[in-house]
Amino acid sequence: MSERTSLAVARETCERLGYDTSEETPLARPTDDAAPIAGEPAPVEATVVDGTDPHRALAVVARAASRDRVALLVAPSDDAARRLREALADPPLLRAESDAGEREFHVGPDRVHLAEGGLALHVTRDGPPHPTPVFEWREASVDGDEARAGADRRRLVLSADGEVVTRLGGVETLACPGPSREQFTHHYRREDDRLFHVRDADGEPVGVFDGVRAMRERGFHPVPAPVVPEHLFHDAERPPRRSWAVLSPDGRLTADAGPVE
Repeated sequence: MSERTSLAVARETCERLGYDTSEETPLARPTDDAAPIAGEPAPVEATVVDGTDPHRALAVVARAASRDRVALLVAPSDDAARRLREALADPPLLRAESDAGEREFHVGPDRVHLAEGGLALHVTRDGPPHPTPVFEWREASVDGDEARAGADRRRLVLSADGEVVTRLGGVETLACPGPSREQFTHHYRREDDRLFHVRDADGEPVGVFDGVRAMRERGFHPVPAPVVPEHLFHDAERPPRRSWAVLSPDGRLTADAGPVE
């Protein structure tokens, strides 16, 4: 289904539920008789999203939440609708969550910034070629640390292709100024010559490259940052779980609480 057709379905759905679509932005505003789409009625922003990039879906919802609006994620296919629901609600805003509350995060486009400056790298030794590793970020509780309790005992663990790369103090470690470069074997930064300079954890030069692609070809891979919900939604005016709904091609509307009639 084309983007134009998808947005037309979104407009018709909002009108059916009692929303005024006479303005272009946002797509729809609730009238006195409007039915709730996600929690209490609120202005609706519609965006066509295919669900292949979970971070894009989360970013759209975060933007709407910061404006006290509901993000209507319009899926161009049934598969896209399924992917969106999985990214947003199964479990909410996460890849996975254990019974103990330990979370596994989606991986976003941002890089891990280091306290001393520069960005974290992970090095693959097998190759060439050096395919980009599968990065995973998850929380793990630390046994034996009785001085910390609950979520405070959780460390943030980075794995690449199933192998642990580093363990950070927790999700708060990613906040400015960021983790120490000693947590990673290598890091890089663009210097005055506009080239990327790679150094090891001690700050010793390792190589100079004209771009990220050249680094990757030599096995130096920028580390993507995890998408931590409380960081992404730090300025939300609405609770994240009441800030989105997914619209399927057949007009079926699903929010965090389930189908919307």
